[in-house]
Amino acid sequence: MEEKFLIVNTKVLPAYFEQVVKADEMVTSGEMSISQACAEMNISRSTYYKYRNKVFRPNRDYGKKSILAFKMIDEKGVLNRIVQVIYDFGINIISINQGMPIRNYAFVTITMDLSETSAELEEIIKSFKGLNGLKSVTIVSE
Repeated sequence: MEEKFLIVNTKVLPAYFEQVVKADEMVTSGEMSISQACAEMNISRSTYYKYRNKVFRPNRDYGKKSILAFKMIDEKGVLNRIVQVIYDFGINIISINQGMPIRNYAFVTITMDLSETSAELEEIIKSFKGLNGLKSVTIVSE
């Protein structure tokens, strides 16, 4: 199943989604530890960890950064093949986030800085097609 994304007004969401985003911003900036940010935002650490890679604030100042979501078979070497493709394009990986495999599938998001490559994102996406063990790749943000 391909991941789908929506932009939703925070007025219709539970408050903890925005609290998770704010806590993550505090942690990312180095301002606070995860425990401190969760206490400050009045959320549990489990809520923070459950949603921190699922909710984020849209940002128009991404420059040449992109986030891709991958669905792959949970077997040795698949993530390595994906990272190799990214490396071959001269792209800097900012972060890799992987959840616990579910029903023999692993779900990974990779945030990349594309500022040092001349390749277009569509060309990069096409190069993932046919990789052994990769089921889908989706653009989360570009």
